[in-house]
Amino acid sequence: MRFADLLGQERNVRLLKAALVRDRVAHAYLLTGPPGSGKRSMAEVFAAALDCEARGPEWDGEPCGECRSCRKVAHGNHPDVQVIAPEGAHLKLEQMQELRRENARRPYEARYKVFIVDRAEAMTDEAANCLLQPLEEPPGPAVFLLLTAYPARILPTIASRCSILKMASLPEALIARALMEEGRPEEQARAAAALAGGSLGRAREVAGRWETLREEAREFYAAACRGDRVALLNRAAAWSKSREEAQERLELLEALYRQLLLEAGGSPPGVWRRVLGPAEDGGGLSLAGARTVLEAVMWAQRALSANAHRRLLLEVLFLEIARCHTGGDSLPGLAEEPA
Repeated sequence: MRFADLLGQERNVRLLKAALVRDRVAHAYLLTGPPGSGKRSMAEVFAAALDCEARGPEWDGEPCGECRSCRKVAHGNHPDVQVIAPEGAHLKLEQMQELRRENARRPYEARYKVFIVDRAEAMTDEAANCLLQPLEEPPGPAVFLLLTAYPARILPTIASRCSILKMASLPEALIARALMEEGRPEEQARAAAALAGGSLGRAREVAGRWETLREEAREFYAAACRGDRVALLNRAAAWSKSREEAQERLELLEALYRQLLLEAGGSPPGVWRRVLGPAEDGGGLSLAGARTVLEAVMWAQRALSANAHRRLLLEVLFLEIARCHTGGDSLPGLAEEPA
């Protein structure tokens, strides 16, 4: 992969190439952006460029992709480029201690040692404090690339020692076009792009499980329109089995109801309207109802991040969504922020 392959990241690519050409590379970078936004790809291309053997007077900062060093980075076996990822839920102290020991050694065969720390927000406090010394005083030619979707969870003492690059969100149209170029049908590509939150990686994940997600969305919407509480409570039980699944389904509902809010405000129907079909039993949403649902879904996302009880949270949310579709009594507590 090359910088030219990174869609929608022109500004970051321009900054990194300029640093490479001028030989003014920072010793640490914090790459932020939602899951699937291309942080890992950006880090790997940058690592290849740092140690590319095609450097010369006319070099523009683009890794050649053909030299021995570039090929090793691409295959994940370059001795001077290491990826450190969480073991289980956390990046542990022992992993950072090993990083420090490796950092104390000179590069084996390249110009730089490059350490890519994936999901950097998963560092324990002990691990983060262990990383501080090499960030403050790198003993040799090393570059640290810390990747995170949650920059607020990075210790300020870590973030303040890094140059921060925010991965740009991609326009829906660009994501849809990229998926169609990969062979996805147009409806699938456009619907996945609408759910992706500007992330091509996320769109690919959605497209890869398209049949399942499409049917789940249809069944949920139909049950909400009917006010079918039994079906919705069963859905809450199914979606609350893991935090990751609950978060993913809340992202799905946020995207769906954001589009329905736009439609209620007069925008033309989007691709998800064709997927969902017409509202059942008069269960369409007014502008106020669509806004209330979207606010409730976003409230639930914040509550989930605060470790609220998943199943209870989804049950309360889904009953509130049914109320908005059918005009019943509101449930208490949804306007309150999670403790």
